[in-house]
Amino acid sequence: MASTMFSAPALVGSKVISSQKRHRAPVRSVVTKAGKQANILRRVEEKKLLSAVEAAGLLSKAEKAGLTLSKIESLGLLSTAEGLGALSFATDKGSPGVLTFVGLIALSAAGAVVYAVPDDTSALLLAQAVGAAVLGAGGLAALGGSAFLSDLQKE
Repeated sequence: MASTMFSAPALVGSKVISSQKRHRAPVRSVVTKAGKQANILRRVEEKKLLSAVEAAGLLSKAEKAGLTLSKIESLGLLSTAEGLGALSFATDKGSPGVLTFVGLIALSAAGAVVYAVPDDTSALLLAQAVGAAVLGAGGLAALGGSAFLSDLQKE
């Protein structure tokens, strides 16, 4: 009895290519229109990002905040990121544009919350402030992520 294996679709430019195989974890790779995979790891090495993380003491700060490797493992964060296609998204050349769009929408929504929610009571004022702060922070994070990814993806 021949067994076939399943794999997840691979993105090529804007086309999705799917091959069906069985008994294997989903595999996804992103290939740019030029036909070569974006080399994020090379750019991380060139920019000495790991040295910067080390020098800033970010790992110690994360550990003091309760985020340890054991905690990441027990929460299943790595497999969740893998399942959501975080690496594929990071290597996709269109990702910075998507993040920029999302950031601008979130910042616009923050302004819309301030404008649309009446400030008649203190509860509404609190809702206005919290809504605007969350949307504003999310928008700024998306714009920062866009700039970061764009810089990493430069050839």
